[in-house]
Amino acid sequence: MESSGQPQFGDWLNQLAKDAVAGVVGKGTRDFEKYVAGTLSSDVSIEKHRRQFKLEAGSVYRKNSFLRQGPRAVPVIGVQRPIVAKIASNREELRAAFELVARNYQAAGYEGSMSCKVRFTPYHALPDSVTFIAEHDGNVLMTMTLVPDNTLLGLPLESLFGEEVARLRRARRRLAEVISLAAHKDLDAREFRPVFLAMSRLLFQYHLAYGGDTLVITVNPRHSKFYIKTMGYQPLGPCRPYEQVQGHPAEAYLLDVELARLHAPKTYDKIFAEWVPGAALVARPIPPHLVRYLSEEASEIAKERIRRTFDLDGYFSSPRRW
Repeated sequence: MESSGQPQFGDWLNQLAKDAVAGVVGKGTRDFEKYVAGTLSSDVSIEKHRRQFKLEAGSVYRKNSFLRQGPRAVPVIGVQRPIVAKIASNREELRAAFELVARNYQAAGYEGSMSCKVRFTPYHALPDSVTFIAEHDGNVLMTMTLVPDNTLLGLPLESLFGEEVARLRRARRRLAEVISLAAHKDLDAREFRPVFLAMSRLLFQYHLAYGGDTLVITVNPRHSKFYIKTMGYQPLGPCRPYEQVQGHPAEAYLLDVELARLHAPKTYDKIFAEWVPGAALVARPIPPHLVRYLSEEASEIAKERIRRTFDLDGYFSSPRRW
């Protein structure tokens, strides 16, 4: 069984690495392909596909201790205090992240319910969604969530930019949307950029390592220059009123590796000059009890949408589109 399964598994792993760098040109492509293959060979994806290829767990795979301990934190470079970026993995981190989003959105007028304690939507509860945080001494200073394209809900922005998203899917883009960016008031202005870049590095590398190739976002027009100049995002859709942020204006942008390299080379170097440890790219679905707990703290509208969308007693499944 082992001898018949292992070649199939090797083919899958090699193809996954090649798919992750499809369309990437220039120096560093081969190194990245090796990185993806090496990282996934010791990470959670092995367990996910082991049964498919009928491999003996004891012969080719040993579960790593970090799968029990949670994702590894990555130090933020360029700040005075020891801030780290990581994937949120427990109740305290997730609640703190969504509380921070709620406070930011309420202050900006993006959240309609001023009484809700967290901004937690069905998109945050999807099994492939991943929330990233930057923290210091147990306090969450910044957060953002990655929502991979999926068959259950799709992407949040397609309610406003449906034609644009459909065009990207027809082009076989493997999409994920970045949502719920929020920063704590205690984050110093000089710390914002290095922390944001560290978070973006972790998020982008996670997206690529798991087979994605394109990020999309919606941005208030007053923030668009930052995303264009600093990150290399390019326009996807025009300014429109966005119901999910109480009718405030929103523009759509997209980013991939090549756009980052061409339009923001300094940021590209910071994000891709060195690859984060594989242990930092481990994420688990939010378990049903936490989905239920967080939805109870959210707005009545969000709570009702989560209740209608998911069977929390039997949990749920939402395959990625890619």
